[in-house]
Amino acid sequence: MPKQMSKQMKIIAVLIAIFIVIGGVAVLYLRMPGTEKAPTPSVTVRDQFIENGRIIIDEVVANQSGWIVIHNNTADDAPGPVVGHAAVERGANTNVSVQLDTEVAFKLWAMLHLDTGEEGVYEFPDADPPVKVEGQIVVQPFNIIKTLVTVDMENLEFVPETITIQVGTTVKWINKDSVDHTVTSGTRGNPTDLFDSGDVGAGETFQYTFTNAGTYDYYCKYHPGMEGVVNVEG
Repeated sequence: MPKQMSKQMKIIAVLIAIFIVIGGVAVLYLRMPGTEKAPTPSVTVRDQFIENGRIIIDEVVANQSGWIVIHNNTADDAPGPVVGHAAVERGANTNVSVQLDTEVAFKLWAMLHLDTGEEGVYEFPDADPPVKVEGQIVVQPFNIIKTLVTVDMENLEFVPETITIQVGTTVKWINKDSVDHTVTSGTRGNPTDLFDSGDVGAGETFQYTFTNAGTYDYYCKYHPGMEGVVNVEG
């Protein structure tokens, strides 16, 4: 009986040793360059001013070296001609600066491209096609803030109550009161879905870029009589 138990213990010890070796090999494999899980490509960008001919892409996540490419907007509201590009590395790239090569529309598209041709040489459209995830191109639209106009929320009023701006202008509302306000498009009892700030607390701000000509009414949900108008000229 003791000999049989000893044999079983030896078998168990051998099995444990095999599992330890297999586990160690698996860990080493996962730590080898190129074997870690590839990141999911994505682009994060905000509305912004152009500074010294450059824009900033907040974050680009790439599963291989490539390019973040800036496309002008077209009349069909889609990515059009390329107006700038910058190289990105595999993984997360933050605050990527892109030099713009020409005049741009007020709306641009930040699109992730592969580097499939000569390494380190931007060659789209002959090479370096857009990156796709589940069949969809990795791209994000954003607006260029050409002009910034401010409206104060003070003494339960929008000041000034009526403004006239050009298409592409961004309006920034600043709450100078001690109570919450909202900036909600439409009229009281008939809101629209164009914009709604939610609660804007004391000292906080909300901004919106007007991309189409027209007359836009807005109001504060909490305070009757607190209403404003934005006239946008094309």
